[in-house]
Amino acid sequence: MFRGSVLILTAIILISEGAIVFQLVDSSRNYITTGEQEGLLLYNGGTVCHSHFNITAAHAICKVMGFEGALGWTSGQKWKIQPSFSVAIQSVRCPVSDWSSCTYISSGCNHAGDVFLTCSGTRSSFSLVDRRKYTVSGSQEFLLLYNGGTVCGDQFSNNSADAACRDMGYSGSKNWRVGTCWNAGTYRIALEDMNCTEGHWGSCSYTTSHNCEHGKDIFISCISRQDNVAMVNSETGDSVKEAGENLAIAILTLVCTVLVFLLVKKSHNCVRGKDIFISCKSRQESESKTLDSSSEQENLEKETEDKATV
Repeated sequence: MFRGSVLILTAIILISEGAIVFQLVDSSRNYITTGEQEGLLLYNGGTVCHSHFNITAAHAICKVMGFEGALGWTSGQKWKIQPSFSVAIQSVRCPVSDWSSCTYISSGCNHAGDVFLTCSGTRSSFSLVDRRKYTVSGSQEFLLLYNGGTVCGDQFSNNSADAACRDMGYSGSKNWRVGTCWNAGTYRIALEDMNCTEGHWGSCSYTTSHNCEHGKDIFISCISRQDNVAMVNSETGDSVKEAGENLAIAILTLVCTVLVFLLVKKSHNCVRGKDIFISCKSRQESESKTLDSSSEQENLEKETEDKATV
């Protein structure tokens, strides 16, 4: 009972996963922060298997890391460092070049299928990090960094939030706040007075010197392009998002049904000899019987009247 329940609930947890942690490393395990340099692709510290991987997935992942897109990708066992990593995921499928559209599974591959990726363009000066100090992507709230340091909330606005998110490849900002959430004091304060007249980086003025404190650090959540696009199935006309929600409801309904069945199955002290057998009447049979009863009643009343007349 419990083993099946754990498997189903684990699947649901994987569907709701938030933070996305991709990195490129060179043959010496150094992180790659500039474009046009091939690197071993890592996801949460493990390699990515090439099964079902394509250029659309490569574009999506490069954008997550703050690059403009992908120049290309290869796979194989090329470097001595590869066996020091576990193989994290495989079967990465992306309908469009936005990571929020992608799916994947835990890997059963070996390092002969490791993905090497080359991204294009200049990586954004902005990045998002979680409390482990990993560079991440996703719609949850994370600490905003500029060139590896925190951003001060002085003069920060909704336009500033949109500008930072768009510079990282998102559609805009979902929300932001000033304050502390975890110990960010190990970072330097890199940006202050980020005043943006519009929601793009070209409209912003700022200073890299500061008289700020970490109590004014910016925490922000961004909106992916996929969140703003109503994807529609070309054959049925149904919303893909709505279909996904319906699938989630169906999965949860199935889980509940299975659990209820198992619980009910275990909660009796009965034997098979006491099983109930029953036959039911259809509505048509009930209506027919009602009509027959009415006819019998009418005949009885008529006979009574005839006798009274006699």
